[in-house]
Amino acid sequence: MSRRAVKLAAGNGKLVFEDEELPPLPFRADWLRGRRVTKHANLVIVYAEGDSMEPDIRDGDAVLLDMGQREIVDGQVYAIDYGGHLRVKRLQKRWDGGLIILSDNNEKYPPESLPPDHASHIMVLGRVIWRGGSV
Repeated sequence: MSRRAVKLAAGNGKLVFEDEELPPLPFRADWLRGRRVTKHANLVIVYAEGDSMEPDIRDGDAVLLDMGQREIVDGQVYAIDYGGHLRVKRLQKRWDGGLIILSDNNEKYPPESLPPDHASHIMVLGRVIWRGGSV
């Protein structure tokens, strides 16, 4: 799968100015099947920047996205494009068709509740299925 020098904000959002291809990282086929990967070509590794998703995703962590998994499942973590800002966040559907954007570090980053007319401006880029970083 491809690996890109793209950073997803684990905070308030980040505009992307460059997108450089990096050497790929290998993953076992049986492990990928267990994560219900849609297809190998949909996988991409990008990087998190910021502290809003700590402790699960830390600043500088690599995250593996399945760009074929764009349908929101409550509580899962996704890469999103919101107004041109790329972010990594936990998502939850509202009963009225709106969306709640959640950070794991919710003391510092409170939930964002979007009504349906604003939620339609969110583009889900893919679901995060793995993260790698320092211990």
